[in-house]
Amino acid sequence: MGRSHHTVLHQILAGLAARLAAPPAVCATCRSDAMAVAGCEVIADGLWWIVFRCGECGTWHQLACGRGEVDRLEAALDAGLRAIERDLIDAGDFAP
Repeated sequence: MGRSHHTVLHQILAGLAARLAAPPAVCATCRSDAMAVAGCEVIADGLWWIVFRCGECGTWHQLACGRGEVDRLEAALDAGLRAIERDLIDAGDFAP
């Protein structure tokens, strides 16, 4: 008997998760580090589809990320929010 579509899809996604790249630290178009998360969706167990937007050139980037990459991204976002809450950084820190 043939494999179900669900089984094949799960195997493809598992293979993809094993070869994931880290979330972009810089924009692939303009090399700016002004990357922001614009959206996120769970696409499989342990696998997220994340949409990033460059604040410098406006380019959109999409990437599949595993749990480790998502954990690192969440930690970086949390650290940034804590710095803003404590007035350690403000909008002037991001001015050109």
